[in-house]
Amino acid sequence: MRVDTANKFLKLMEEPTDKTVMLFVTEHPDRLLATIRSRVQRIHVPNLSVEEAAAGLVQRWGIDGDLAASLAHVSDGNLARALRMAKSGQDQPDLERFSAWMRACWARDGRAMVEGSESFASLGREGQKRFLHYALHLVRQSIVGHYGAAELVRLTPAEQGFLQKFSKFIHHDNVLALREALEEAYSDVAGNVNGKLVFVDLSLRVHRLLRTPASVD
Repeated sequence: MRVDTANKFLKLMEEPTDKTVMLFVTEHPDRLLATIRSRVQRIHVPNLSVEEAAAGLVQRWGIDGDLAASLAHVSDGNLARALRMAKSGQDQPDLERFSAWMRACWARDGRAMVEGSESFASLGREGQKRFLHYALHLVRQSIVGHYGAAELVRLTPAEQGFLQKFSKFIHHDNVLALREALEEAYSDVAGNVNGKLVFVDLSLRVHRLLRTPASVD
């Protein structure tokens, strides 16, 4: 807002017109000015549970059960985010795409990496962001499962089966770098960098990291 508009807005909050109710919604209340926080009654509205979100995606929007469960897990029950992901037009399940990508990275299969970059670029920016978000989710879940925090693991049965084999390649010596590589790729995609270039560069980084041996304390 311009300064004069912001001042008028605060004045309206201090002295609202008769019979007026104002509702303010934010996902980041910590970013609000103290002058605003002091003038409102705060009501925390939590996300739906993962199970409730998945059921809603199936019943109201007709999304396949396995995909709905995956979207609900990744979005942590955020229906709006899950729906944006569902509408991004993926023609291949995320888990299938991720597992094929990891195999290509592990083997440093240049042809598969290039083909993967073309497939990645075809998703469009929102689809690319969705896939990278999903990849981050699986990396986090791999390390959570490593340390025995079963109650914190949020995976579909198919994802659990895949990570039983794959998670051994993610450990304390490479997980932070993997997360950083994926987050940088996400930032590049959001900044409209060419998807093919982002994916090829990311694939080479992931190859080196997956081949990093875990140190023994």
